[in-house]
This record gives sequence, C-alpha cells and structure tokens, in this order.
Amino acid sequence: GDDGEDGDVGAGDLRLGAKVRLTPRAGAVGVAVALGATFPTGGARYGSEDGVALDPKVVFDWRGDDVVLALSLGYRMRPGGLVGSVAVGDELRFGVGVEGRLAPTVTMLGELEGGHGLDVVPAARATPIELRLGARIRLDAWALTVGAGTRLTDGYGAPDVRLVVGLGWAPPPFPP
Repeated sequence: GDDGEDGDVGAGDLRLGAKVRLTPRAGAVGVAVALGATFPTGGARYGSEDGVALDPKVVFDWRGDDVVLALSLGYRMRPGGLVGSVAVGDELRFGVGVEGRLAPTVTMLGELEGGHGLDVVPAARATPIELRLGARIRLDAWALTVGAGTRLTDGYGAPDVRLVVGLGWAPPPFPP
C-alpha cells in the first residue's frame, strides 16, 4: 500500500501555484507555463516534504466548444528526504487531463498524473501514478474544485485514496 500505516488519514502539504498562458485565448491550441510551490504543512507520516518544493512545468492544451484536453510536463525540485521508508529527491512530472462542460458554470474533470523519481531507493517505487476525477464550479473569476482519486502504481507517496479541494482565481482576459 502507501507509505503510512493502514487506515492513516490526514491533511497533506499546502500547495500554491500560478499559471500564465503564452498563446491567445481565442486559439484552439494553447501553451502555458506554471510554477507550483509545496509547503511542508502536512504531518510527516503523510508524506510531507522536508522543505519547500518547486514544480515548474509547461502545459499544452486543446480547447473545443465544451471540452479541454491538456498535457503537462515538468520537473519537481524537492529537498531530499524519506516518504515512509523510501528515499526521494527530484523528479520528472507528467500529466494528462480532460475537462468537460456539464452546465454553464459546472465542469467534470479527469486527470492522470505521475512522476518518476530520479534518486528513489528502492527503484521499484520510483514511478507513482494516480487517477483523479472531480468537478469544478465557476463563479465569476473564482473556481472551486473538488475531487478524489487513487493510485494506479505502488510508487512512493501515491495513496490508496486522495481527496482534493482547490480554490482558484483567474482574471478576465485582456480586452482586445
């Protein structure tokens, strides 16, 4: 299972991020850059970082009338440490996602996200991959996201169940 005791439940680290779109919103294909930071606010037994971790990435997307498909590639710079009994360090990150409109302000989300640890011991635990499903409600420039997921591999830090809550804000696009 995961790296904690069976039945362990707890809050993970706080994560803050920013994303800037590099291509015009009017186009069907987009490119963005993002930077996330994870702060060690969770308990050590739940895979909390030993310090601040940074996550730069590039995001490619395709936007249709009621659907968005996305691919992200990135690198997590993290302090070395232990997740349970597994030694971890920096990692390559990847993700694919889909967002589909259900109503004018409600969308459903699906995402597959993972990474490959570059200095993971034992190497058999180096590639955690998770699948998550969720929903997003948009109110003006604000978005509330809730979701849940599970691990698809026995990689370090991938839980049996992960619950996600997010609050986001995006300014309206610049006038033409």
